[in-house]
Amino acid sequence: CEAESRRHVYHQYTILLPEGVNRNGIMEYLNARAIASAVYYPVPLHRQNAFSEDECSRVRLPVTESIVQRCLSLPIYPEMTEAQIQHVCESVVGALDEV
Repeated sequence: CEAESRRHVYHQYTILLPEGVNRNGIMEYLNARAIASAVYYPVPLHRQNAFSEDECSRVRLPVTESIVQRCLSLPIYPEMTEAQIQHVCESVVGALDEV
């Protein structure tokens, strides 16, 4: 919910791909259709160098590690037109069908 005097700054729209889907293939498919995509956090927090000496680095977090392999951020910004949004949506669906 946004207050009248404020607006959210939408900057990431992250989706979770189904298990077994080739994320790099999805990204290539989108790129071929002039749609940017990114993986902003490819290493989970407990695997970051800052925690390499900490006991956190030895913890197994299978759900976290699965999500890191399956998440993908799509473009989102206030100036996106309905046509651009539709293009992104249709392309993601097409990518999932083809890749």
